[in-house]
Amino acid sequence: MYRSIYDIVRPYVEAQRSGILSIDHAYGRTGFIYLHQGHFTRVELEKKDGVDALKEMMTWCSVSERFVEGEVPDIKGKLKTPHDRIMTALAAIDEEVRRVIDAVPGNDAIFLVRTDEWQAESVSGAELGIVMAFDGKRTVSEVVIKTNLPELKVLKCISQFKRRGLISLASSHRPMGETDRTTFLDGLNSELSDLVGPAAEMIIDAALESIPVTPAFLAREHLPVLIEKITAHLDAQEAPRIRKWAASYLPG
Repeated sequence: MYRSIYDIVRPYVEAQRSGILSIDHAYGRTGFIYLHQGHFTRVELEKKDGVDALKEMMTWCSVSERFVEGEVPDIKGKLKTPHDRIMTALAAIDEEVRRVIDAVPGNDAIFLVRTDEWQAESVSGAELGIVMAFDGKRTVSEVVIKTNLPELKVLKCISQFKRRGLISLASSHRPMGETDRTTFLDGLNSELSDLVGPAAEMIIDAALESIPVTPAFLAREHLPVLIEKITAHLDAQEAPRIRKWAASYLPG
């Protein structure tokens, strides 16, 4: 779930709390916002501080927070930007993040380039790098890492590409590895064949057609629905056997 820095900070500001708000980025960085009675006093991100640190943190969307309550020290280098201007800027970025949420289901999503719709001249150089990173295998998070661009920029480009028909969603979840997928499907066919004979393959094929992705993009998150579709064809003694066999493959 994507969140903006504004979405994280606002409750602490409105409650006029004092303390240090640590914001952890999914890509391995942590920034710190110092609050005094709900007002910003300092922002730190590694060697950056103040507005420079905040601007960079504003491009983060995969974030979580930790808050340590208490009076913050009177640190040199306090933010000189008025508090209201900071909140207005954060609110504007929040609107951009909310638009992204509607287009990108999450960091494990995989998109495919629609070569029939795509024209090189329709994108900028930076955008071209993002488009080319989508090879039908990389997840959104892997594209962010590969392009080394700010997360929000990548997510905004994905949203724009999707709206323009340059890319399409292949899967909302990270697919199973080829070996795991083959082991699962072969094992399922074997277990089901013991119960229903040659009909097993037809039952599995019909269940796979009900999943909103091709078998190549089958993810563990799809398996509960797949198993329920299959067990709907079995009797009260057979269905529990298939559910028990499948349990180790289902998401925790």
